[in-house]
Amino acid sequence: MKIVHRPAALLFASLLLAPPAYAQETGDAAEPAKAEKVQQRLTDLVRITANSVDNFFSTERHSWGENKTRVTLRANFDWVDKADWEFNPELRLNLALPGVDDRLRVVANEDDADGAAGGGASDDKESNLALRFVGKVSSKYGISFDLGASTRGEATLQGFTRANLFRNWKLTKTWDGRAENRLYWYTDSGWRNDFRWFFEHRINEKFFFRSRTRFDYLEDRNSEWYPEQRFTLFHQLTNRTALAYELAYEEVAAEDSPWNEDEVQVVADRYAHYYARIRFRQNIGYPWLFYEVWPTAAWAEEQDYDFVPAIRFRLEMVLGDPPKTTKLGMN
Repeated sequence: MKIVHRPAALLFASLLLAPPAYAQETGDAAEPAKAEKVQQRLTDLVRITANSVDNFFSTERHSWGENKTRVTLRANFDWVDKADWEFNPELRLNLALPGVDDRLRVVANEDDADGAAGGGASDDKESNLALRFVGKVSSKYGISFDLGASTRGEATLQGFTRANLFRNWKLTKTWDGRAENRLYWYTDSGWRNDFRWFFEHRINEKFFFRSRTRFDYLEDRNSEWYPEQRFTLFHQLTNRTALAYELAYEEVAAEDSPWNEDEVQVVADRYAHYYARIRFRQNIGYPWLFYEVWPTAAWAEEQDYDFVPAIRFRLEMVLGDPPKTTKLGMN
């Protein structure tokens, strides 16, 4: 198994290796389970950290209810046929600082939120941490600016800046349009421009459709554009269970292929991938704990378009304000 080291690895190890905890009843009332106590202590730690960081920028004090902070911890176990198993821990952070008119945030690995919520894979090869200034946010459009550090590229760590823009359109009563653009500049990797165009349709309370068209320009990937087209149907089974059915096409640079050079049948600078995937998400007992399973059928140019099976197993913990309903992109 190939291990991918990321900043959240040690934290995940401590969480996953902790002994299981179960609720024990005493009299008429049940004593909170040890797992709940651990999650509550971690949530309290997030709250204290949020207030401490906020006080660095402002002397005003704010309650936790006004702070939009959420920390998401994930452990991803990925397998692709003819490639090694990979363990990819993730830490996602959105730490709001309301003491400066809600303009500042600390964010980590938040740049592919749609991929995380909508059934697509995030950029597992990059971790980033940034301070965000929110210029303007409304229901129709928004702009923000980030300054931070990233593990992208061959360098151990590099600085980056990023401008984030979005624009929403109400097309019909049930159809919406959305455009997003993220313009990056890395101190070592150069320019990147990630443009996404969405069409979304709420069919009913149980079904939601999304089309995502993406063009990703990467200076450190031969200064070329890499397109992607994804169609996703989200299915809300219950308040604790959700499914996503997905069809997609994408082009990736050779450096981002899941296979090593000795594992490919066709050698090129870039590759086309076609895949069909189902993503299953289930709440596990507590409102802040989830698991996901992503069985995938792929046809990749590296393997001469032969059928390639793949799967992802994910364990996720949400600290802060956990979602009341298990959803996959149906926001």
